[in-house]
Amino acid sequence: MRKLTIGNEHFGVPENFSECNMNQISGVLVAQQALNIAKEYKNEDKIDKVKLSILFCLIPDLSMDGWRILTNWQKTQVMCLIRWAFTARVENKPFEWFVVPTPNPLVKGAKMEMYLPAEDYADTSAIEWALLNIYYLAYTKPPTPLKRGQNSDFFFKIVALLCRPQRVDLVEFRKNPKAWNGDVREPFNMALADEREELLRNVPFGILLAVFQYWEKMNNDFVTRNEELFNGADGKPLFKNGEGCLSMLEDVAEEGTMGDLDKVHESNVVNLFLYLRHKQKKVERREEEILKNQRDDSR
Repeated sequence: MRKLTIGNEHFGVPENFSECNMNQISGVLVAQQALNIAKEYKNEDKIDKVKLSILFCLIPDLSMDGWRILTNWQKTQVMCLIRWAFTARVENKPFEWFVVPTPNPLVKGAKMEMYLPAEDYADTSAIEWALLNIYYLAYTKPPTPLKRGQNSDFFFKIVALLCRPQRVDLVEFRKNPKAWNGDVREPFNMALADEREELLRNVPFGILLAVFQYWEKMNNDFVTRNEELFNGADGKPLFKNGEGCLSMLEDVAEEGTMGDLDKVHESNVVNLFLYLRHKQKKVERREEEILKNQRDDSR
């Protein structure tokens, strides 16, 4: 956090999203969308207004009067302090949970706290990972060209899969050494995720976008770490539409090492890929031994 002094007033200026609260993160991400559109249409007046809105979002105690007394040079220097916020993306867990309004005629202002998954897929199951990637490819790489916003349903599906309320038996769950896996969220349930998808449309878009960007970075890092398992011998992706992820889980279940299909679905995706990497190394060593024996026999 940088320090900014204007007259007798002192302000804290965040240097990245980790120093921002939820409202600041949400506000900046939404403003970035407006900024990109303004740049697309080369609307310089709009660009300046959006950048100024980002400034006041990050430094809420700064008044318009305080801004106006600055010289142009001073304004430029202040804008340099927040320049990162014009393009930055959320890369780390932005917050633990967020609130979703829930329709309940008996309870005014009813709401539900939705918890984010842990970093590095520490508490994500294999079936969640597979479904998330199917939705992600449908959202980012639709089979047919779409106009902006036409496939937004998949965006909400992704967040609904990622975030869940805290499990009601959390205290007892933590005390069970065999069951506790670090996940405070209720067990994954596809039907409940589908039901909550519509409720998420009542949440500020910037909050949902923060969740999406956090997961997208985590997923991209995971794919990079396991790149050799995602590409075929020809270097082309094995899972073009994501459905191959489900087929992979079925193949692992047929081997039986990690249990039946239900067990494989419930297994942690990191552990699953550790198994797949180990299996691949065994195959590579076996192939090397075969080639070595063939070379020895040919001598």
